[in-house]
Amino acid sequence: MRRPVWALYVLIVGLALHNVVMAELWRLGVRGRALDVVSAWKEIVLAIALLQVIRLRHGLPFKATLCDWLALAFGALVVLYALIPQGLLDGGATHEGVLFGLRHDLLPVAAYSLGRGLDLTREDMRRLSLTIV
Repeated sequence: MRRPVWALYVLIVGLALHNVVMAELWRLGVRGRALDVVSAWKEIVLAIALLQVIRLRHGLPFKATLCDWLALAFGALVVLYALIPQGLLDGGATHEGVLFGLRHDLLPVAAYSLGRGLDLTREDMRRLSLTIV
């Protein structure tokens, strides 16, 4: 459990069931913020695993490759865009909408960073492949 490879297993199985569970909750009458909170499990798992990687590596897994720089630039652009007042952008997003946008757009950057920090072994790849199948 020291390496956060566990998060990949949780995400593989959880994402396979996610739409079914969300549809059933909707059918049972769960709506609005409650459904948003339940659906945030993915981001919570990712955040915990990424924090674990950062703690184990004593920082973000950044190796100064082109992909690392592009991910960093995209993340910075997303944050900058969220900080610019909507009036200057001629937009009408609420604060909640801006937060949902941040959540949506920073998710791939966080997933990329987690993947960079895991250093998966051949055995990890084999087990993950079997889990996917």
